[in-house]
Amino acid sequence: MKAWIDGEFVPLEQATVPILSHGFSRGSAVFEVVDVVAGPDGPALFRIDRHVDRLLGSAEAMGMSLGRSAPELIDAARGTVRAAGVSAGVLKIFAFYAAPELGLIPADPTVRVAMFCFDLRERYGVTVGGTFEPVTAGVSRRRRLSPGAFAIQAKVAGHYVNAFLAVREARQRGFDEAIMLDEAGMVAEAALSNLFVVIEGVARTPTLANSLSGVTRDSLLQAGRAAGLPVEEAPVPAADLARAEEAFLTGTVIRIRPLCALDGRELTPCPGPLTRRLQQALNDAYDGRNPAFRHWLTDV
Repeated sequence: MKAWIDGEFVPLEQATVPILSHGFSRGSAVFEVVDVVAGPDGPALFRIDRHVDRLLGSAEAMGMSLGRSAPELIDAARGTVRAAGVSAGVLKIFAFYAAPELGLIPADPTVRVAMFCFDLRERYGVTVGGTFEPVTAGVSRRRRLSPGAFAIQAKVAGHYVNAFLAVREARQRGFDEAIMLDEAGMVAEAALSNLFVVIEGVARTPTLANSLSGVTRDSLLQAGRAAGLPVEEAPVPAADLARAEEAFLTGTVIRIRPLCALDGRELTPCPGPLTRRLQQALNDAYDGRNPAFRHWLTDV
């Protein structure tokens, strides 16, 4: 396996950074994880343009200049998938200050960009039709990062310490996943995924005031609305979790992962009827079966 770094392919074992690099020691690296799907015309990147736009936004938030345009990054992503020979998996993109740095602000502004492509479907337990096994979730005692303290719409490596602590705590309590509240006690998202809860027949996800602008989240909202299914963005008070009829997570690779229990309360059937219909609408978009969303697939 090889990695793409600044325009060249190198063996994976050579794709390293100094321990004292700012990206590693300060956690300032920014990244994206992109689905590689088995499209109707072969391997394709799912919404790579949206992912690259978010990567550039994350870099701007961290004061990075990548020195590459969005089309250049998309071309590099396509080349990385081709070189890996992956037909369904994930592409990871990192941008980081690579030079050794002892100070808080990088003295060397040089930014490196790296891409890797892996086939990870089996590892994540995917079954026929893009359905993942249901999991349980509990409300974490850890609060979601505050928008006043962090650039919460940027995917920055250091931010995910928050997620790590939340999931570790959740698993110590017997749950698979963690649901995180914001400082005001409103539902924000899961540690690594966006959250939807079905209440009175409507699938609702928290607004972007306290949650990441997930690409899969946005795709589900668009595909669901196009299919005439009841989906919406709206604030979700923590008390509404006790009213949820169904619940699921959305994210790259998992697409939709049903929750079979919330804070120890079983949700049955699991997945529920609206979750199943939304899964079908989203899978139709991912797999190129819905012509309205064929532009989301960039052939490799």
